[in-house]
Amino acid sequence: MKFRTVTTTAKISDMATEFANMFMGVRSTTTMIHSAYVKKYTELFCHGYNKMYPEKAFTPYQMQIIIEAAMLHDIGKIGISEDVLCKAEKFSGPEYETMKKHTIIGGQLAGKMADIYGLGAERQIFYDVCIYHHERYDGSGYPEGLVGDKIPIWAQIVSIVDAYDALTSKRVYKDAVSHDEAIKMIQSGKCGAFSPEIMSCFKEVASELEMVNSIFGERKKFIVNAYGKNKKTYWICKRTLDVISSFMGIVVLSPLMLFLCIAIWLKDPCGSPILKQTRVGRHKKLFTMYKFRTESVNKDKQINRIDKFGKFLRESSLDELPQLFNVIKGDMAIVGPRPALPEEVEQYTGYEAMRLSVTPGLTCEWQVQPKRDSMRFEKWMDLDMEYIGCRSVMKDIKLVIRTIWAVIRKDGQ
Repeated sequence: MKFRTVTTTAKISDMATEFANMFMGVRSTTTMIHSAYVKKYTELFCHGYNKMYPEKAFTPYQMQIIIEAAMLHDIGKIGISEDVLCKAEKFSGPEYETMKKHTIIGGQLAGKMADIYGLGAERQIFYDVCIYHHERYDGSGYPEGLVGDKIPIWAQIVSIVDAYDALTSKRVYKDAVSHDEAIKMIQSGKCGAFSPEIMSCFKEVASELEMVNSIFGERKKFIVNAYGKNKKTYWICKRTLDVISSFMGIVVLSPLMLFLCIAIWLKDPCGSPILKQTRVGRHKKLFTMYKFRTESVNKDKQINRIDKFGKFLRESSLDELPQLFNVIKGDMAIVGPRPALPEEVEQYTGYEAMRLSVTPGLTCEWQVQPKRDSMRFEKWMDLDMEYIGCRSVMKDIKLVIRTIWAVIRKDGQ
C-alpha cells in the first residue's frame, strides 16, 4: 500500500477533525468525546504494537492515519435516528439491528470523505476502521462477520480500545466500570473475541491505558448525555431567545454604544472605535467578531498599549457589547464557549476541538469563575466541556444571571 509523504500528515489531521466536527458534533457530544478518547488510546496501542512486533511495525505516517481514522470510527452514527441513538434503555431486537447499520454508513461516509479530500491509499484505512471496528476474531461481529486476519489490523486495534473506553465511560444506560474490571471483561471474552496478537499487545499497554484513563478520568464526569431530550426544540428555543435578547439589548444599549464609539474616537481618532477580529466558530467556520477597541493606535496604525479608558472597558466588559450584532447574525450565541483565534485552534487536541461542535458565545462557565485569568487552560477546557454536555435553556438563563453578577463584582479581574 503506497502512502503519501509525511508532509501531508497535518492536512490529514485537519481533515479528520473537520469531518468529525461537521458530522458527529451535530448529533451527540458523547460520541464526539468517546471518539477523542479512542483516538488517544489508539495512539498508545499503535506504539505498543510497533515495539512488540517490529517486523510488522507501522510507518510513522501509516500510524498517524490509523490514529486519525480512530477518531472517525463512529461517524456512521450520524445516520441513526435519535430515538435509537439516545435511548437510555437496552435496545430491542429491531433497534439493535438499526444501530449496527452505523458501521455500513460509516464506511460509506469514509469513502465520500476520501473523494472530497482527494485521498489516495489512505482511504482504505479510514474505510476499514469505520466499517469493521465491530468485527470480532471468531466471526461473531458485524457487519460482515469477518473471521481471523480477514479483519484489517487497524480495525482490530480500534475495536479493542473502543471496547475499553465504552466500558470505562459512564452512559445514560450504564455506569462506568474500573480499569481493572474493564481489563478482566475484555480478557474473559465478554466484549467478544480478539486475536492472540492483539490481546498480548493489549496486556502490554494496559498500564499506559490506565494512566491516561486516570489523568483524564475527571473529564469523563462531564460527559453527560443530554440528548435524551428533544435537541431540535432546545436549538429552536435557544436561537429564539438569542435573537430576542440581543435585539432588545441593542435597542436599549444603543445610546451607550454610540457614546462609547464617540468617546473612543475623540480619545484616539487614528483608529476605528470597532475592532474586528477573525475568530473560529462552530465546525471551524471563520467569522469576524466585533469589539470596542481598548488599545490606542498611533498615526502609523500601530497598536500600542491599553490606556486607562481601555482598561475600564475591559474590566466592565463593555468592550464586548458589539458582539450582540454577532449574535443577531448567528455567528455567536448569548451563552457558549468563547470563540478562539485560528492560531489557538491549530494547537487543539481532539478533546479541545469538541468546543467547536457548538456555537461560541458571549459568556460561559469560565466567564463566571472567580480569578479566571489565573485559571489553568485545562480547567477552562473542562468547564466548557461540562457546559456542552449539560447545556439547556435553563442553564443558559442561569449563566446569564451569574455573568451579570460577576461583571458587577469584577470577579474575573
